[in-house]
Amino acid sequence: MQYSDSSITTTGLTGCYGFLIDIKHDDNSFCFLEHHSCAVDCSTQSTLPEILLSLIKDLVKHITETLKSTPGSKSIEFKKISDASLFICGGIQQNPDYIRLAFALLQQPLNPETRGIFQAETSEFYLLQRLNCRTTIIDAVSFLLSDEIEDIAADAGLEEDDLIQPTSVWITYDCRSKKGHLGVRFQSAAGKVDLAQMLIDLSTKKEQYEWQLRPDEVDHFYNLIKNDQQQLPMFSEAMGNIIIGKC
Repeated sequence: MQYSDSSITTTGLTGCYGFLIDIKHDDNSFCFLEHHSCAVDCSTQSTLPEILLSLIKDLVKHITETLKSTPGSKSIEFKKISDASLFICGGIQQNPDYIRLAFALLQQPLNPETRGIFQAETSEFYLLQRLNCRTTIIDAVSFLLSDEIEDIAADAGLEEDDLIQPTSVWITYDCRSKKGHLGVRFQSAAGKVDLAQMLIDLSTKKEQYEWQLRPDEVDHFYNLIKNDQQQLPMFSEAMGNIIIGKC
């Protein structure tokens, strides 16, 4: 987990989820960025509130450990958090996506089942309360390489850098202004290109976010690969996964 009291950034969130957490504590603002690589098995018997409890426990643990290991940082009492926001992005397109479904419980007033599974007056309970109705979830835009593409690459003896990579997302965020950007990047043997970006604004209870295409960059990259029968289908799929408009 990354920590900063000024700005934070990451590149290449492909299979990992990105959990961006902005916290105000004792009149100090700081942010954390978690690369969460553990998906929930589609055959799980756990309920969504149980999955949410596990996720919140992990956040509390990683925030606490990160502050302890960062020179000059102060410990945190979750009871004293006066304001907090959570921004979810990244991950691979999957159905069902239990991570997003569990966090979606935070986007509405907590129901008795969800509230009841958390022990009162614990760090997890206080963080749950602060993130309630202050959580934003962006749909996944990354996808896995098909087995066919991976087999072709392996048979041809291609190195990892020569493989067509899934789309990934990157984040830049300033915890002082509570604003930043989220971008979608496509990378292949021909290079890399940012397909779209959106503005992150956690200074308000903004409920709608919108991808903005980068047409000049997209057109330039398309001209580089338009005759490549391996790269063009993957590029087209990447573009098709970005829903332009409110999301």
